[in-house]
Amino acid sequence: MATIDKPIRPRELTIRLDDERDLELHRTLHRIADDRDQPVQDLVLGILREWVEARERQEDEADLAAIAEAAIAPTVSWKRVRASLIAAEDEATRLGE
Repeated sequence: MATIDKPIRPRELTIRLDDERDLELHRTLHRIADDRDQPVQDLVLGILREWVEARERQEDEADLAAIAEAAIAPTVSWKRVRASLIAAEDEATRLGE
């Protein structure tokens, strides 16, 4: 059965600027947008996308570092782990636990 793609509805995000630092940020964003001859909305969306992508890259790099660390960590064979578990179970049974 064929699916019909629904059009994407525009969403709004409102940011409240309360203090002087926020107002300075607002003025700076408008100044940069004017310098680039683009709407503030486009500028802010671009900045947010770059920030999200940078966070994703950081998370990916952290994951890769953890994988690399695990790859060089000493390992124990399943055979040894299983034997250890069986021995512990036998000991618990022997002790009546």
